Amino acid sequence: MSKRVDENELWGSADPVEIKNAFDAIDLVQRLNDFRRDVVVVVVTPTSDGRLLFDPKAIADEIGNKGEVAVIRDPDLTFKLTEAFTQEFSVFNGGARIYPRGITWTKQRELAPLFLAPDVESARRKQPRLIEEALKLAYRSPREVVESSVAAQRTPARVIAASASKAVVATPLEVQPALVNTPLEVQPALVNPEREASPDITTEATAPALLEEVLSERDRTIDSRDATITQLNERIRLEQDRTERVAEMLLASQGKFSSSLQYWQRSDADLRELKIENANLKQKIAEQTTAHRAHLNSRRRPVTTEKVANPLSPELFSSSDEAVRHAIYEAWVERVPAAEKGQKELPSYEIGPDFFKSVEGFDRSSQMKAFRCVVDVLIGTTEALAARNVHALRLNSASLTVTREDGALCYRAYLEENTPSARRLHYWKLDGVGIELSRVVVHDDYAA
Repeated sequence: MSKRVDENELWGSADPVEIKNAFDAIDLVQRLNDFRRDVVVVVVTPTSDGRLLFDPKAIADEIGNKGEVAVIRDPDLTFKLTEAFTQEFSVFNGGARIYPRGITWTKQRELAPLFLAPDVESARRKQPRLIEEALKLAYRSPREVVESSVAAQRTPARVIAASASKAVVATPLEVQPALVNTPLEVQPALVNPEREASPDITTEATAPALLEEVLSERDRTIDSRDATITQLNERIRLEQDRTERVAEMLLASQGKFSSSLQYWQRSDADLRELKIENANLKQKIAEQTTAHRAHLNSRRRPVTTEKVANPLSPELFSSSDEAVRHAIYEAWVERVPAAEKGQKELPSYEIGPDFFKSVEGFDRSSQMKAFRCVVDVLIGTTEALAARNVHALRLNSASLTVTREDGALCYRAYLEENTPSARRLHYWKLDGVGIELSRVVVHDDYAA
């Protein structure tokens, strides 16, 4: 983006100011409309095809610090001047125009001399007069510019052009102030046959009124600028108040944020302490658990791998009957509570020849079941007999009970129930009182 022409390093410099875009053109218009401007401004424009006829660098070198030169290279940008000043006060199509100090030129176009040229050669011839006029206007105040224009317009001028074929008498010509008392070249754009009768020509009588109008316009502009400055000061005050309120809010927010930050920092520190404490507790629990398990293991009885002996141990006795009686006695000791042993003593009983063989091959659990059943039968309590489902042995449902030659009656008691091949105890009851253990059989074995 190009630099704006209102920057201090551009205006007032010895080099021409380049008007490169619409923003620059608008700033140029503002520069020309500034009543405080105390230097002349020469505006150089391009032709429709973008060529410069006047040399802006040479003009700037000659004027020096007495004026400023603005050069427009894009033909479309000259329309910004036309929109702002109308064609009467604008410049375009390769022309150059001198805008005097202040804004008095906005009331009369002749106060801003216009130089036109059809080609570069013509512009080269006119350029010295342009520079001379710019230097003259640089030393004149706005009042002197108006008075000079009035003096120039009091003397009618005629331009006589000689021709090889005929002589032509020129009509009255509008004379630019810079061209008074100098050899004059005719500028077609400035010829106006009815200029003397035009009501907008400044005369000696109308000059004071023009100056008064210019001064009034300047006063109105100053008043408008003062009002604008007042409004800007009020806006600045309001912005300062708003800035102070925002600053107070920021300080309050900063205090709240600091408090929140401190709270979260404390919370974070507490959380770290809790995590450390939790880890320590877990370690202590693990250590205590390990110690407790070690203590339990130390008190636990060692597991023996030796086979537990069966209740029936014939190798420890002189006969198999003694081994059976000892096993039955141990079952009675286990089976009958100590308080009831006096009422439930073991009665006398006989052991049949087949009993030892029927239980010898059992494992410990089965032998214990057999001897407990024997204890229940020998004690003979009603509850025990009912639990064992004691009944007389029959070969089938229709047959009579099984008896021996000596009149003994065979009975059957349950060792097990609800198991395949459940075992049964067969025993003889002698004379209704004495008992002889016959053998232990499976469910389907009905042999006495």
